Amino acid sequence: MNKLEPTYLRYVYDSLQKGVLSGENASGLPYGFIGIYEQEFQSSTPIYLRQERLGQLALWALFKGEVRIWYPPSILGISEESTKELIATYSSWFNSPDSGKYQLYHERLRVYLLQKLKEDELQLLNERLIT
Repeated sequence: MNKLEPTYLRYVYDSLQKGVLSGENASGLPYGFIGIYEQEFQSSTPIYLRQERLGQLALWALFKGEVRIWYPPSILGISEESTKELIATYSSWFNSPDSGKYQLYHERLRVYLLQKLKEDELQLLNERLIT
């Protein structure tokens, strides 16, 4: 039998409590972590917005630890407000071990985000991070 991770159970429990998921329809439950992530980037979201968000989140996946809120915008050439909005939108995907510092909460999320990028997009993000 597969073991369920506590983070997945927390997500399902919270979503049931909020009414986002229905306990009456077991087939509507996301299948593991990948199911959770895929639900977030459904085809109902405009493609330009999906790609933009994936790129921003993938940068967070490249960080080895927590970083200050001003750092990602300096790499991506976006406003700090955009980064704050991203973190607010995906707040359940981030941890904040220190005030003003954030990191992605789970290694599987990192892998998922990096796999969603094309090789050239990933290379560009790495080059921006290095410079």
